[in-house]
Amino acid sequence: YAINELGTNKNKVHFYGFSLGGALAAQVKALHPESMGKYVGDRPFKSVFSLITENCCIEKLGPSIKKITSAISSIFIAAPIYLLGWEWNGRKAIMQMEGEKRVIYHPNDYLVPFNASLASQFSVDQLIQLDPAEKGPSTHFSTIDEKNTAEGIDAVTMI
Repeated sequence: YAINELGTNKNKVHFYGFSLGGALAAQVKALHPESMGKYVGDRPFKSVFSLITENCCIEKLGPSIKKITSAISSIFIAAPIYLLGWEWNGRKAIMQMEGEKRVIYHPNDYLVPFNASLASQFSVDQLIQLDPAEKGPSTHFSTIDEKNTAEGIDAVTMI
């Protein structure tokens, strides 16, 4: 729409999304290879399945409980989402993208651990790491304009 209807230059249509929006922005950008604009995912997950299986586990109660909760969440939540076609496979999407790609991640992300993050699919030079000293819910839920990188630089400046 932005290119065809609004007449925007294909190099000036950029895609940014936070968390679920980052996963969605990756899917939309992959569907439009004609857009050569940049993609920035801000703490996005790599797939619905990986987010559910990595995050819905009660890890603190031990490895057996983690395996059980992982299996239950995989069977009853993640598998139906996948079968409905709602998987949103970020790994596949980034392979289809053209143009510059960056992902912002937090090493202590409260909601999206690194293994479930789209950041795990990118090379180090495409990543922006947020301040690892930060802990708790704000690692995922506070806005990017409130964040600094691991180097102490304002995260918005890095984007």
